[in-house]
Amino acid sequence: MDKKLDMSQFLSTFGDETKEHLQKLNQGLLSLEKEPENEELVNEMFREAHTIKGGARMLGLGPIQELAHRLEDVLGEVREKRLRIDSRLSDLLFEGLDGIGILLEAALSGDLPGGPRPDLSDLSRRLVGAARQATKAEVAGKEEREEGEAKEARQKEQEKELKAKPEKIVARAPGSEETIRVSLDKLDRLLHLVGEVFTSKGRSVERLHRLRQLASLAKEAQRELSRFMEKLQSIPELSELAQFPEVLHRLYRCNNLSERLRDELGDFFTRFEEEALPASLTIDELRERAIEVRMLPVGSIFASFPRLVRDLSREQGKEITFEIRGEETELDKKILEGLSDPLLHIIRNCVDHGLENPEERKSLGKKPLGRIRLTASQRGGQVLIELEDDGRGIDAQMIKKIAREKGLLSENDIRGLSDKEIFSFIFTPGFSTRKSTTRLSGRGVGLDVVKTNIERLNGAIDLEATVGKGTKFTLKLPLTLAITEVLLVKVSGQTLAIPVAWVEEVVMVHPEEVERVNGREIIRARKHRATLVRLSDILNLGNGSAEMETLPVVVMGRDNR
Repeated sequence: MDKKLDMSQFLSTFGDETKEHLQKLNQGLLSLEKEPENEELVNEMFREAHTIKGGARMLGLGPIQELAHRLEDVLGEVREKRLRIDSRLSDLLFEGLDGIGILLEAALSGDLPGGPRPDLSDLSRRLVGAARQATKAEVAGKEEREEGEAKEARQKEQEKELKAKPEKIVARAPGSEETIRVSLDKLDRLLHLVGEVFTSKGRSVERLHRLRQLASLAKEAQRELSRFMEKLQSIPELSELAQFPEVLHRLYRCNNLSERLRDELGDFFTRFEEEALPASLTIDELRERAIEVRMLPVGSIFASFPRLVRDLSREQGKEITFEIRGEETELDKKILEGLSDPLLHIIRNCVDHGLENPEERKSLGKKPLGRIRLTASQRGGQVLIELEDDGRGIDAQMIKKIAREKGLLSENDIRGLSDKEIFSFIFTPGFSTRKSTTRLSGRGVGLDVVKTNIERLNGAIDLEATVGKGTKFTLKLPLTLAITEVLLVKVSGQTLAIPVAWVEEVVMVHPEEVERVNGREIIRARKHRATLVRLSDILNLGNGSAEMETLPVVVMGRDNR
């Protein structure tokens, strides 16, 4: 039983590492299509394939070892300049990488070795054929040419090493990092404990504030007592009190104790504040570092999209350049896992719906080469993912027409709606602007799923489009799902928490600023009219706060509303 458990752990580690190798191979092959003479890149890809082969052999995963070996053979022929990267060879190598991915999933699901497995024998034969064809195509004088090329390459390599070696050592040392694999459950437990500490810190801050008030109160009490003693001493009839020495003694003693209480409490507050401040900063940093442990760069999922765009553009006969920016921006691992499919849907939508074919673009005065740009950036406690194209855009009038045909809008509803509000119908289930279906789209499934999945991540999606100019999707996501920042409000004696991501602002509204329209209370918020609701009413908490000169109002927003 222990042996099987160990094997499962080894297989899981191999799976994670192989996925990383496949990602690097995909990226390398995309780059190699643009730089077929890049020898260093070919060598790196050869090493990646060799590593996959070695790991598969150690675990007895014969099919993966075999396919990786065939890829290694072809890359070896490219390295020896007996094969040149072209579109046909790229397609074959991409098939090989996909094949390893298929076999890897089968192995991780328990189908390898032993049980039924995907039949990739034809792919393996074609890879073998490509490698052998290169060998047979050698012409006379190969040996002499190779020797001359090898000699020249060695000379270049020696010169390169002499020039670059010191710089490589200096550049590589600062960035070197050691890593270990930690289960997400352990990180979640750690974050839970950090959350408890952070909550305790909040209570300590509240007590510190209370202590400040007590110190101030003690100072004021002693000041009043001192004034009383001074006034008492100035009274001529004080001599009569001399007959009551016990009273005078008590008064003086009370004054002395009050001074001591003031000094001791003030000193205690000062020392407590001095000690609490560093601890508070340490807890804040601990919380930030704990959150960072769960964070991964968005580039870890962005890296697979260039290959997707390349394959889709070839399939549809379109010319597309795909730009990625801000891939170093970090997000919670769980959010990243849920973000991959929505972005996949949107990219397919941009390629299929958004971008025109080269002939259509030329007729519109555009460059034949279409552009899709994927950008990530952090804004405060949110991450913005923007995906835009320079294609045909979206016609709001067409959206209105389809919405009317589907019964989503009436003529009365349409009046007064902005283009942004009209575009929101694109995210309605079953809504499609396609008259015919394709393999990519037109079935009314996609953007409604995107919106649903983004909202499950506590995020929101926005859409902007201009006819003939292009379309832009903006995804707004929290940095992490592990910790939710909230605004605390008190209603009818109960404390409630509102997620900060939904809060636009907190304002004080005078009762005379509240309008009544059709039985509803309306206020002006950021130049827009917003319905005013009372939490005590909608949550059935009984009577709300007593009448106040100004009403504390939390303005909340979602999907630009």
